[in-house]
Amino acid sequence: MQRRNFLAGLTGLAMAAAVAPAAFAQTAPLNPPVTLTVGYPKVAHLAPMILIADKLKAQGVDLKLVEFARYADARTALQAGSLDIAAVGPADLPITLAAGSSSLVGIMGIGSSPKYVIGRNGVKLDSWDDIKGKKIAIAPGSAVWFQFAATLTEKGIPYNSFQAINIQGGGANFDAALEKGEVDAIVTWEPFESIPIMKGYGFFAKNLDYSASKAVGAELGML
Repeated sequence: MQRRNFLAGLTGLAMAAAVAPAAFAQTAPLNPPVTLTVGYPKVAHLAPMILIADKLKAQGVDLKLVEFARYADARTALQAGSLDIAAVGPADLPITLAAGSSSLVGIMGIGSSPKYVIGRNGVKLDSWDDIKGKKIAIAPGSAVWFQFAATLTEKGIPYNSFQAINIQGGGANFDAALEKGEVDAIVTWEPFESIPIMKGYGFFAKNLDYSASKAVGAELGML
């Protein structure tokens, strides 16, 4: 068995431990112990990674976490051999395969969380019909854009029914555009989703959840 395959399987077992500790406790610790170096972006659905180190330690696994700003950076480190495992977005596996890599294994659905369009206070976003004509900030090619675009396709909503505003740079630029009134809504990621709500100029449009598309949904929990 290749080392990458073993590590991927071991991590899947470890993640299962977070939701089924009683069953996981029955497994014997690894002997000799192993070290796993795992890269992850700071996003909500990957938060359990921070909480499983002690469980893994008891099973003979020393977990070393490396935080990245972007999925793409974690992917690059994985390809370079600096990581054993990385949490990546929906575009990263095809990109890696296109680059000629044949030694990676993907595990789907490790974690997920609701993803809501973030509206500016005073903007009506009660249903998907309400995005018509709105200025919505997006990051083309990003993980959340894949989810959002796939959801629109599955719901039969034309992509040109709203005005897509391409935002470059980090998530803070999305929040700034929303706060200044340059856009009506944003499609972004944590912690930049919650900042407008915390600061009082935005809201979660909870009827506009784009996390459950059949084409992309679980891929945001891919290792």
